[in-house]
Amino acid sequence: MHESTTYLLIIGAAVVALAALAAIVNNVVSIVRGLRRDPPLPEELAKDYATKREISELKAEVKAERERIDKILAKQFDLIRSLTAENTERFNTLISSIGDWQRGVERMIGRIEGKVDKK
Repeated sequence: MHESTTYLLIIGAAVVALAALAAIVNNVVSIVRGLRRDPPLPEELAKDYATKREISELKAEVKAERERIDKILAKQFDLIRSLTAENTERFNTLISSIGDWQRGVERMIGRIEGKVDKK
């Protein structure tokens, strides 16, 4: 019996050692899995950040849009300048014609007063 007991103890110790080794391997694997990124870094970067190519394409698109807006604004400012000059000229002409009309009315009033004074 003594030999079989020793044999069983050796088998039991081997099983315990294998179980301990399996537990250690399991803990190491779980630590390694914990250190890995989920999702992987390239996948997360592709989702959240733009690449240099995408940024350069966007810059080109923004530049083209700015040039288009600048052309539109230049046309609008030229139109405003021409309308302002035209309206200023009309306003000056109107002021001049009102002045002529007012002088004419004053002359007429003066003639009427002169005729009234002579009588």
